[in-house]
Amino acid sequence: MHADLLQRIASEEALWSAWDEVRGARGAPGVDGVTVHAFARGAEAELRRLGDEIASRRYRPRPLRRVWVPKQGKEDEYRALSIPAVRDRVASGAAKEVLEHLFEPRFHDSSYGFRRGRGTLAALRRVIRLRDQGMHWVARADVDQFFDSVHQRLLFARLKELLPWQVRRLLLLWTRTHVHDGADRFRIVRGVPQGTPTSPLLANFYLTPFDEHLESEGVRAVRYVDDLAALARTEHEARGALAAMTAGLAPLGLELNRKADPVRSFEQGFEFLGFELVGRAVRVAPSKLLEFRRHALTVLEAPRGGSMRRRVALLNRMVRGWRAYYRAGVPREQFRELDGWLEERVREATLRMWAERGADRRSLELAGLESLASPGRRLFQPPRPPGIEGYAYRIPLEGDDERSRVCGVRTGERLAAVDSGACRVVRSDGSSVPVPPDARAVVVADGAVCEAEALRRLLERGTALRFVAAVAPAPEP
Repeated sequence: MHADLLQRIASEEALWSAWDEVRGARGAPGVDGVTVHAFARGAEAELRRLGDEIASRRYRPRPLRRVWVPKQGKEDEYRALSIPAVRDRVASGAAKEVLEHLFEPRFHDSSYGFRRGRGTLAALRRVIRLRDQGMHWVARADVDQFFDSVHQRLLFARLKELLPWQVRRLLLLWTRTHVHDGADRFRIVRGVPQGTPTSPLLANFYLTPFDEHLESEGVRAVRYVDDLAALARTEHEARGALAAMTAGLAPLGLELNRKADPVRSFEQGFEFLGFELVGRAVRVAPSKLLEFRRHALTVLEAPRGGSMRRRVALLNRMVRGWRAYYRAGVPREQFRELDGWLEERVREATLRMWAERGADRRSLELAGLESLASPGRRLFQPPRPPGIEGYAYRIPLEGDDERSRVCGVRTGERLAAVDSGACRVVRSDGSSVPVPPDARAVVVADGAVCEAEALRRLLERGTALRFVAAVAPAPEP
């Protein structure tokens, strides 16, 4: 019945579809150092060769490159991530796409991780539905070292019921492969490598008997791969659900990694999948907010992090990832608050870099940081009043106080020059705008901050800027 599965995995259609996903996700190179961009230059020939190797059973994956990344919300704990070569990501992705329709009917309704049409928000909605049905207690736990603890022999014994040997052999090549971890090289003999496209599929398949056990015990659970939440009407029932979880994992050779306080009520609040649920409120979990702030500060304060433009680009990737993950799940006020915090940190870092690099360096850009609360809007760019080309901001210069004033705001035109005294900006039509002699900074419409001397250098190089404002000390009362 499934004799043609290997040919379907090796088909141009499946490989090109998988390649489109790999190219869209980009990602790091594998152990061979081939980047997605480099693979793209010869993609047509590479995919044809890959298809021939899979169909003729000559395909052999390259070793995995292991990297260690911090566990979410845990500063001192790391998890191993195994990065396949680009060609192996394509092959594994094609297998996932072809095999999904065989696995899906066997998955339990309580499973939400890495399944089409499901995800974190769907899992969260199920938790909320169960809460609204009167289940106000929850048992929270996760499977201890799950991806490293899967028994391969047990997994592939169960796969015999579903897949022909040619496809099982292909999955085994990706599961029982070699790993390069720095100078060390070893073969995986237990677990499934976290980072390959087929790993979530195999993980959900392996845990399906556990899901069925919980249902047989009357436990109302929500599982996102190895992260578990069981809801109950009373504290006693929740503790019984915790015992049922332990019993259901034992035949699979797995154990629970219990939380410090695994049973809690909605009134007390708990975290699940990066959200905090307290009463009827749903918010971003405090541990996630702390993680976001730490990561942002790491980007902004890295001694060799590059220009501010590059740092802002990295922050924007974080912002887009957060927006995509949380989207409709949390109140916008939290994102607005985080927008304000991020804006201030970028402003401070920009001014610090400007002071360290001196006035003879090019100006550093503040603009370009994306908003969490309002997709499509850039921070530092509030709505423009009619006829106004740029904006004035209170710039927290060293030694400033609340009495500092912003002066010289006007509708913008292209600037032609700054006079030799650096106290007057000349417009292209010959008219000029004064810059106060005591101004410590000039702000231009792209958000850049620079001294008048630096502004003159920019204009001498032909840089097109629009003058907005100068920041000067407030007059003595």
